[in-house]
Amino acid sequence: MAETSAEPNSHPGSGGIDVRYDELDLLLAPYRQTPDGARRLLGEVRFDAGDRYRPDGVDYWFRWSPSR
Repeated sequence: MAETSAEPNSHPGSGGIDVRYDELDLLLAPYRQTPDGARRLLGEVRFDAGDRYRPDGVDYWFRWSPSR
């Protein structure tokens, strides 16, 4: 069996590989722009020292805060 590997420039999303992907990329480009007034947030995950599985929930918490 021949071994194959993907190259970074061989994916259709890289452009110039598949006409359909290129057309979709062109059509969707206006919707991928960052909207005016967009905020950048930073997610934080913390784990506590409790049991991994417990009836009252998980052993971690997550919160969003404005990035610096």
